[in-house]
Order: sequence, then structure tokens, then C-alpha cells
Amino acid sequence: MMIQPAREANEGFSSDQIDKMAQLWARSLITLVDVRLSHIHSESPLLNYRMPTSIQIFISGAMANVQLNHTVYAVDRFAVFHGGKGTKLSIWALDGSVDVFMVLYKAELPAKRSEEVHCLMEQINPFQQQFGCVPSNPIMLKSLFQQMFDHWLLVSPLEQLHAKTLLYQSVREIYNDLRTDRLKLLQPDPVSSTKRYLDEQYMNPVLFEEIADMFAISRGQLTRLFKRRFGMSLQEYVTLKRLKAASEGLLYSNATIKEVAMSCGMVEELNLIRLFKKYYRMTPSEYRNKKIAAMHDYDIDNHSQHLYNGKGLEDIVEIHRDGDYSMLQELKSKEFIVAAMMCLMMLLSACSSSTSTNQNEAAIAESKGNETNNETRTISTVRGDIEVPVNPQRVVVQYLMGDVVALGIKPVGISDVYDGAAFAEQVSDITVLEWMPDWDGEDVMKLQPDLIIVIGEDYVDKLSKIAPTVLVPLIDMTQDERITFMGEVLNRQEAAAAAIEEYKETVETAKSNLKQAGFDNYSVSVFEGGSDATMFVFGDKFGAGSVVYASLGLRAPETVQTAILDKGISKQGLSFEVLANYSGDFIIRNSYEGMVDLSDDAIWNSLEAVQNNRVIEIKFGLNFYTDIYSTIAQIKTVSSELLRRLEETKN
Repeated sequence: MMIQPAREANEGFSSDQIDKMAQLWARSLITLVDVRLSHIHSESPLLNYRMPTSIQIFISGAMANVQLNHTVYAVDRFAVFHGGKGTKLSIWALDGSVDVFMVLYKAELPAKRSEEVHCLMEQINPFQQQFGCVPSNPIMLKSLFQQMFDHWLLVSPLEQLHAKTLLYQSVREIYNDLRTDRLKLLQPDPVSSTKRYLDEQYMNPVLFEEIADMFAISRGQLTRLFKRRFGMSLQEYVTLKRLKAASEGLLYSNATIKEVAMSCGMVEELNLIRLFKKYYRMTPSEYRNKKIAAMHDYDIDNHSQHLYNGKGLEDIVEIHRDGDYSMLQELKSKEFIVAAMMCLMMLLSACSSSTSTNQNEAAIAESKGNETNNETRTISTVRGDIEVPVNPQRVVVQYLMGDVVALGIKPVGISDVYDGAAFAEQVSDITVLEWMPDWDGEDVMKLQPDLIIVIGEDYVDKLSKIAPTVLVPLIDMTQDERITFMGEVLNRQEAAAAAIEEYKETVETAKSNLKQAGFDNYSVSVFEGGSDATMFVFGDKFGAGSVVYASLGLRAPETVQTAILDKGISKQGLSFEVLANYSGDFIIRNSYEGMVDLSDDAIWNSLEAVQNNRVIEIKFGLNFYTDIYSTIAQIKTVSSELLRRLEETKN
């Protein structure tokens, strides 16, 4: 369901249309059902009143907003509105109160209607029209509605006949104003209309282009107007609505994370996880655990590790990187929302096809000067054989930007790049398409890609109509397998072999240097967070934990080994009371903007590593990515920082 603003409110009425509407009023059987007068105050608006019949409305008094279905109009003191049966009506007084006359009526055509009347109704139905206008003589028109109301209250048939006569007179005055152009049609307020629509439809697929088209403006213009009024973009507003709904679903239902994501319009669990980490600094499971622990009276199995402490949680906590390994695992899911895909396909099919293949090829040739751009070859993927360019020149890539950069290719479009990413400088001038679930098909098309690389199976179906789209099954491949496959996809086999060799040499060099420095005798812990007297300790599955334990083979504290590594746990939430049991001789702490300051925390300062100045902070962006370029940088950073800190504390 999309916004349906009244056609008449945008285009006005011709003299011929007014004559036809008048004929239908004259030939129809009109039954006056009720005449009402309401005083609507700013603190008690009329909301979502479903019109039982056709209704004519007159509003006077203060400024107000009037919504008919999903279209919002701004009223300045006086206005007349009309809506057909079933129209949803809402009225908000913006300052003080407004007087609202509502005239409810039914219109029926004669039983033996002529072909002419039937044709008129096919062309224009005045009893179902939706419009708003400012009358040329509001005082006179208000008097008509007041008299209509007064006579209706007298109940007698004669007085009610008089009220019906006044209804006809009010219609005549409005139509006469329309004919002489003295009546000002109210234009729908696109910003208010869009907001009201999003408030009701955020859980469904939303295409901002279609909303903008309803008001004959561009998506960019609608976004600018919306941001000017509400201080945020359309996407930000929808995101916040969905997050609020998701947080309530997590707390007050036993739905799974995926079910919560689908119910609030997130489409995928991956998107919900990403947004929770961005806005709440934690995963949905962690949010559910912490909030429910504070509430004390819910027991929801969210398949997450339970925290040892039972403290409450502030609305914004200082956790940003938790749960990414499990997030990436969810990319294996093959489920998707059919409605969302249909909407995207409709959008793509509606886009102009005037940009020819020759133009795309010319743009590629101009930017790269490669005469072999039109040549293709066939590669084998988990989705079957795919034809890809022999030498891709305009690559769009999700998440694995570092792999592409490591193989000597500069992409034209990428997903989010977090502060501190190892490859940030190499992609600083490249178009960022935001996080993967937010990718807009039209934005991808504008980049004229000749190859798209994705890490989630659902994206293949979304983007393969734009360019050849290759799925990299991230979780199912070792790093060597992935880089070898990427080298085949990009036709950079030698570069792939060189990258793998560089990684191995980097690991061996780092391990040798650490061994020579005596790190066989030291234990290392990897921590993150610290908000609400809670710390997360990492295993060997992701980020710095993977580098420390899996790549470099460094020793973990005994409790970390038995409680985390031996059990295959990627991370575990701890209360500060037991933190010392998990702390090694060195601590690596993932850092991010706004993380909690522990400089005055007594328990933190009592840890041996903190007292010996052996705490190393690793930037979030460096730790987040698992591509080979980032992994090499992580190994170099961790090993060099450990050696430097050891040397400093020895002296």
C-alpha cells in the first residue's frame, strides 16, 4: 500500500469536470445521515476516524493539520474537505482548538439510471473524491454549516429537509468557487504525509522514489524537505521506527532474532544486528539479555551467553563490536521477504532503460582504457557457472574491500568503511553504498558496475540484474580458499598467490619475533566493552582474538582457555568481579569512539596488566574486517604493539 494523494488536489478541476459533478449531484438520491460539530483541542486530536459515508468537512479557528488517508494538508484558519466512504480522517489542532463541522451523507444513483449517468460516474465520482480547499468566502460558508447543524438538531422532518437544502447550497458555493478560480485548492504537505505514512507502514518494504513520485518531486527533494523539518533523513527515520519496534519485540515476546527482524521491516537478521550495533552498541541478543536481566521477571531464551552480573543497562551502552562472528554466520541464510524483493524488482524495472550498453562500455573504456572490457569468461561458483568480464574494471564489493585492494583492483563502490580500517586510505575516494542491506538498486546501477561481489546469497538475486554478481561464501571458506577464488573471479591469480604468501610470511615473522622476545612465557587476553561493569572476553573465532590465538598461537590465561577456547565460544560477557580470572599478562582491548573510560575503575586498575601498563588498544575499524589486507595489518599491529609494550615495561 502506498500514499495516494488526491489527484484533484494537485491538478484542480476543469469547467467540464465541474459540470459533470453538478449533474451527478442533481440526478442522485442524497440522504443526509448526520451533521456534527466537534471542538478539537491540540492535546486531544481526532485520529484515524474511518468515514462511514461520504463526508463534507468545514474547519475554522486555529492552524491545524488534516490527514485524509495518507495525505496531510496544512490548514490556516479555514478549509473545506471532502472524502468518500472509507476514507481515514485525522485532525490535529496545532495551537488551541478548531471547530469541525462534519456532514455525513449517502448518494445513490436512480434505479433506472441512464447510460449518460453511468458514463459520468465512470469519468468522475464526486461522492468519493478526496480534496481540500480554502473557500473564497469562509464566513458565509461557515454560516451555512452552522445553520445546517442547528436545523439538524431540531429533529423534525421539516428542519432536516432545510438542513439537506443547506447541504446542496454549500456544494453549489464550493463548485461555483472552483469554476471561477476563486477557491484555493490545498496542496498536500509531502513531508507530513510521508511521515504519517512511514509511522504506519515502517514494517513493510518502503520505496522512497514511489512516495516522492506521488507528489511530483524527486526523492532527493523529498529527503531534503524531510531532513529540514525533522532533522534526519527518510532512511534514518524509518530505521529509528524499526529499531524501536524491534527493541519492544525483543523484550516483550519470545520471538527469535530473525522473527523480530522480519516483523519490524528489517528483512534480514543481519540488518537488525548491524543496526543494533550501530545505535545501541550491542547485538540484539545482548540487548535482550541485559534489559531482561534488569526487568527480573522475564525468561526468554535468546541463544546467547548469559552475563554473570544482573545490573541494569542505560539506553546507550559502550559496546560496539560484539557478535560480529555470529552476524557473518547468518549470511548463510537463504530466506528473504518476497514482498521486499518484488518492490525492488519493480523499482529496477521502472528505471529508465535509455542508458544503452554502448554508453556503459564507453564509460568503462574512458575510465580504464582497456580494450578487453567486452570479453567475458566463465567461472564456477556455489551458485553455478557465471560469465564475468575477463578484466573487470568497475567492481562493486561488499565487506571484502581489502581482498579486492590486495589483488590490485580499486573498486568503484563499496559497503561501510569504519574508522581505522586498514584499507581506508586506498578507498577514501570511492563511492560508499552504506551497509549491505541498505544498498539501493538504483544507486548501484549509477556506478555502472561490470562485476559485483557479495557475501550474502540473497544479494545475488537482488543485484544480478544489474551486473554479473558473484557470491563469496565467507563462512564456508578458509582464507586461502577465499583468496584463491577471488583471484579467479578477478582474473588476478598471481596477485592472489602473492597475497597468500605475504600473509604466511607476515605470520611467521611475527611469531618468530614474539618467540624471541619470550612471549611463550606470557598470556594474552582480548577484551571489549566495559560498560555497566560488564566486559566481553574473546575467543579465537573473530578479530583480534583470532589473530592472537589462531594466527599467532599466543597463550591464553588458563580460565580463558578452559571456559572460552576449549568450548568454542567466540565471546563471553563477564562481570568485573570475575575479570581478574580472565586477565592475562597483556590485555588487548578493542577501542571505539565513545567507549567507556575505565581510568577511575578500581577493579580495572587492580588488574596486573593495567598496573604494568600492558594494555593495548586496537581500533574498531582495524579489528572489524576479515579480508586478507586487514588480517595482515592486524597481525603486524598486534605483534608490534606487544613487542613495544614489553620493551617499554622491561626498562
